[in-house]
Amino acid sequence: MRKVAAAGKLQVLGGSDFWFHTTVVSQHWNPYIGSGEWFASDHRFALSPVFSHLDDAARYAQRLVGPFQGEEYTGAALERRQGQSIVYVAVDPLEVREGDARYTELFYSGAGGAIAPVNVPGADPLPLPVFPEGYLLAAVHHFYKTMNSLEQDVDALDRRLMNNLPLADIPFSAQVLEKSAVAGASVYFSCRGGGLLKLMPGFTAKEKALFLEPWGPRPAGMLTRLVAVSPLWVLDADAFWLRPGKLTTAWRNQVQRPR
Repeated sequence: MRKVAAAGKLQVLGGSDFWFHTTVVSQHWNPYIGSGEWFASDHRFALSPVFSHLDDAARYAQRLVGPFQGEEYTGAALERRQGQSIVYVAVDPLEVREGDARYTELFYSGAGGAIAPVNVPGADPLPLPVFPEGYLLAAVHHFYKTMNSLEQDVDALDRRLMNNLPLADIPFSAQVLEKSAVAGASVYFSCRGGGLLKLMPGFTAKEKALFLEPWGPRPAGMLTRLVAVSPLWVLDADAFWLRPGKLTTAWRNQVQRPR
């Protein structure tokens, strides 16, 4: 491997559990070094091809992950403005693993400062994620996440909604966007059934007040209140989200109801 790397330019084009993200392999490469250690000083992220629409970048990332296979992921999208044109790229989705430095680095710190400071004695501050020059955060993307509840008497519609939209992740996602993203940024949700949803926080007083409330075991009521203050669209339908379009306070007519 070292001879190959020394003889020319050996570059990782797509990440994996071992080749963590795009990079040029050094002639000093060593095997059996975990990706977290290997790239501890490299704060870049693997990116998708360029798209002219943010929604297309989100769809690409969902196709990259593939159908739900038991794992949850988090990703993002970036935008770059040049004159009158805007282009978008998706950040390769990161599997959600407890204590994964790459996952926390992407969202827990940003250009506006620490979003959720790490308060571990002796721990270093989280480094800022490194994006290509001119690219700024434009979206947070959650893949296959759900809500959990300790309540035993959750009704059937609430239970199905908890399995198809991680409402509890929205307040933090909005905080990330408000502090570190461009104006008009979005939150995408890839659902386990294949649907794709898009929320565009407005950061209004009513929305912020809602986000400060506990998001408990009755998500149907919270969703009704959410769509009254924040635009939420179904971009791609699935067995639960029955048709594309903007969700309204009558959203129960837009989903598959329990029989």
